This record gives sequence, structure tokens and C-alpha cells, in this order.
Amino acid sequence: MTNQAWLDRWAQDQIGFHRDEPNRSLLAHLDRLGPRVLVPLAGKAREMRVLAEAGREVVGIELAEKAARAFFAEWGPIPSVERAAHPIHRAAGVEMHVADLFGDGVLEIPPCDSAFDRAALVAIEPHRRRAYVERLRRLLRPGGNILLISFDYPEAEMSGPPFSVGSSVIAGLFPGDRVERLEERQILAEEPKFAARGVSRLVEACDLITLAR
Repeated sequence: MTNQAWLDRWAQDQIGFHRDEPNRSLLAHLDRLGPRVLVPLAGKAREMRVLAEAGREVVGIELAEKAARAFFAEWGPIPSVERAAHPIHRAAGVEMHVADLFGDGVLEIPPCDSAFDRAALVAIEPHRRRAYVERLRRLLRPGGNILLISFDYPEAEMSGPPFSVGSSVIAGLFPGDRVERLEERQILAEEPKFAARGVSRLVEACDLITLAR
């Protein structure tokens, strides 16, 4: 998906990927994340609020400024807005960088200890996955970790996004790093949109990836 297509989705409120309830795996494994947590392709994810209320310093990166405004408006804190190389909305332990994750500007962000990815890797076209992983490595401290939520379904049954990202794909993206599968959950009954598109099996997985130093 192009940057413009993503901005158009937000402009037209086509955000079916958004969830009002925080991800269950994050709630179960939040203690595995360090004090400063990156949320790539953040949207208006409720999980950023959960992380901040748990005492984490949260760094969201999101292309659509409408998403950043919506996140704080729905939560309540009124953010300050700094307009430098890119807009930064800050309040209550969360800073939202309105920027292209793959652009040079985000490389100036001080490194984070951990990342939480619920809907980023599965949204990225397969040919850009390695570039995405390399960008995470540059935004995290050496030895940092990633709590990754992914979907696994028969690829022949549906064309993404969200794309199927199975355990073998994840292992191939993180060679030399430690990949620990924390949870797997059959969720097709909870995701009627997938069933409507012909998917017969849908697994949500949670992996903790610890990057090599």
C-alpha cells in the first residue's frame, strides 16, 4: 500500500483494522517490554494508552496525522504539538511522530528498548518486510526486543493485507535472533471479515523476538 493510499483510508475512515479493545497478548506479556516502547504504524492503537498507563514511555510512528489527533481525542489528554522535521504530538507519556516509518526523519528518534507490533508486519507487502525489520533494528537498542502479533492463514484463500505471516517467515526475517512463541490462538470465529473472504483457518500468534547484540 502506498503512503497516499494509507492517508486516503484515514481520510475516508476506512480503518477496519482498528480494535477498540487492547490486544490480549499484550496484556498477558506486557512485563516483557522495556521502559521505552516503539509502536510502528501506530494508527490510534488503544495499546499505546495501555502501555503508558503501565508506566512505559511510548513512541508511536504514524503517517496519518488524523490518527494521532484521534488517539488523544478519544483518550482525553490534550497533547502539545511540535512541528519540526515532522509533527510530534505529546501527552501523558505518549509521543506520536507523524512521519513515514521508512523516511530519514525517524532515525533521529532516540532508540527504544522494545517494540510492540500488532498490525504493522502483517500490513506490509512481502517484498518490504526485510526493509521493515531493518528499520526496527535501527530504532531499537542493541539487544532490544519485539512483541509481535501476527496472523497465519492459508495464503491461497485470501490476498492481504493483512497478510499471512507464519512462523517460518518470522524465523527467516530474524536469523540469529531469539524467537520465542508465547501464544497461538484460533480466532476465525472472532473475525467474520476473514471468513467472509473465504479463509478457513486463522491463527493469531504472539512471538517475543530478542535481537542479537
